[in-house]
Amino acid sequence: EQRARGKSCTVGGYFHTDLAGAYFGEPVRRALGANVESRSEILAGIGTKVGDFVEAGAEVYFGAVFKRCDQMFAASAVQAERLTGYGVTSARQVPLGVDVARFCPARRSRHVRALYGAGDDTLVLVYAGRLDREKRVQMLVEAFKRLNLPNAKLLMLGEGPARVLRDDAVQLLRI
Repeated sequence: EQRARGKSCTVGGYFHTDLAGAYFGEPVRRALGANVESRSEILAGIGTKVGDFVEAGAEVYFGAVFKRCDQMFAASAVQAERLTGYGVTSARQVPLGVDVARFCPARRSRHVRALYGAGDDTLVLVYAGRLDREKRVQMLVEAFKRLNLPNAKLLMLGEGPARVLRDDAVQLLRI
């Protein structure tokens, strides 16, 4: 169908993070609103309104980008509903998840475990996702360290600004 319309490929978008809220509205509200609340309720209120304004502008921009996609997908019904705030009403829900039949202990590989320094009795915990402040990966690392599990490894797969994280308790892998 795309080739019939002169297109060489189909462009799809997958919405699983509220970009306008997480990266625009909330940081501005936090910086200009919540951080000054103890000094001035008036300034905090202005900061909140500026954050709302910035978020609304980001929604318009990202909505325009998403509307150019041939197919739009959302991770959940909540995310699909949030997309309507961006002006996108055609998103189909495709949930995130793990295929537990494919990724189960019975199918584990000694060879792959050995590549990452994990023996048969090592508990391997995996984080696979964007390494970003929003995902609170530093909190995950701290929680893992506080568990103090003597024969456990935390493998983190992904890219993002938090890739600079350095910790002996964690092994960062490129994907």
